[in-house]
Amino acid sequence: MQKLSKCDEVRNKNYIKVVECEEEKFFYTPFKFEDDDLKQLISHIKDVWTVDEYCKGIGSFVSVEKIQRGEFEEYDGLFIEMLDDIDSDNMIIKPKGKYICAYHMGDWDTLPDFYGEIVKYAEENNLTLVGYSFEIGMNDFAISDMEDYITQIMIRVEENNINSVK
Repeated sequence: MQKLSKCDEVRNKNYIKVVECEEEKFFYTPFKFEDDDLKQLISHIKDVWTVDEYCKGIGSFVSVEKIQRGEFEEYDGLFIEMLDDIDSDNMIIKPKGKYICAYHMGDWDTLPDFYGEIVKYAEENNLTLVGYSFEIGMNDFAISDMEDYITQIMIRVEENNINSVK
């Protein structure tokens, strides 16, 4: 239900805001998005996770450094929500803190331009992007056209000290 209300809120516009988030733990797998091969992606997901693990949704993550260099061809990996709190070598932690929370409506091909808007928003609001960007589809199975696809983007931020002496 929470996903549906966010989808209604985003319809026909992209928006960016800062929110407080609790720590979250995810299982991840490295994956190179080569040639947008959806069959390869699905095969990889089935090889590393069970249906119970990936049925709640699959996200992707990319480092802030790659975003700042405009390198969107190679993400750092895929992630799923951890159903149990266990230690794993394949665990990534989204730390507690302030995050830019952005919603993008449209095809994945338009995400790089939207990241430009996110970087500009951070600069204008005296924020430094840190860590990774976590992307997750909000309406994966409820659309027939990729132009209606909504991606939630979460990037941790730190406030710059504007009162520092130069």
